[in-house]
Amino acid sequence: YFQKRGHNNPGFVAAAFVGNFMNESYANLDPSIGEKDPLKPGSRGGFGIAQWTGARRVELENFAAQHNADVANLVLQLNWTTHELDSTMNYVYKYLQQDQTIESATETIFANYENPDVVLKFRGQNAEMKPYGTYQRAGGIYNFVRKSSQQSETIRLYKLEYEERLSAAKDVYNAYGG
Repeated sequence: YFQKRGHNNPGFVAAAFVGNFMNESYANLDPSIGEKDPLKPGSRGGFGIAQWTGARRVELENFAAQHNADVANLVLQLNWTTHELDSTMNYVYKYLQQDQTIESATETIFANYENPDVVLKFRGQNAEMKPYGTYQRAGGIYNFVRKSSQQSETIRLYKLEYEERLSAAKDVYNAYGG
């Protein structure tokens, strides 16, 4: 997909997605995994390799129904990911086109495609991240931490989770793409 779209570093981007997915659905990329105790009361929680929630989960289920496929099918979920990148999440792909390292691609996917609670908290407390393209071109979380005089618990948790995803992405890239 990323080669066909003409990305300069498709292996970095693909590995960054897989590293993020591994963080969401464990190393075996279980497409049938569902969140056991949803963080949001009354919700069905996250589902699949990306732990899609809320409206995105409903859209995934509708996509599966339209294609007469099992929502827990890995290929369907990968097709859904590319569908989102071509439509409702096309801004993420635009950021990815600027990412030239596995580090920046991993953070772009973490902070914009996955967008877990730790990202929402970090973004809410740090206005510097809101113009994401500028934040990322300035060096992302590592530059932010280096320049920031305050090291809040939110910053620490964001960086820790990002580093877990980055480690997985690098492992994938080294095993399959490097």
